[in-house]
Amino acid sequence: MAMTPSGETITLTAQAIGPGLPASQIRLANSLSELAHGGASVAIGQVVSGMQALWLQVEDAGLDDGQYANLSLVSNEIYEV
Repeated sequence: MAMTPSGETITLTAQAIGPGLPASQIRLANSLSELAHGGASVAIGQVVSGMQALWLQVEDAGLDDGQYANLSLVSNEIYEV
């Protein structure tokens, strides 16, 4: 299990390493149906146990091939319990 030190919600945020990919072109969600309304961050709960399904969509209209190759997911501070 994982949780934050303060008990707040664990949040994942998509971050592009390098220029060219604004956050408005990235969507994260907990399910495919939520992807249409997703943003660059997604909350996955206060305590996480086991694997979590995540959906990631990059709107690549106008981007060159590979321009979003350096995309990473970052969480707020968490620890294993």
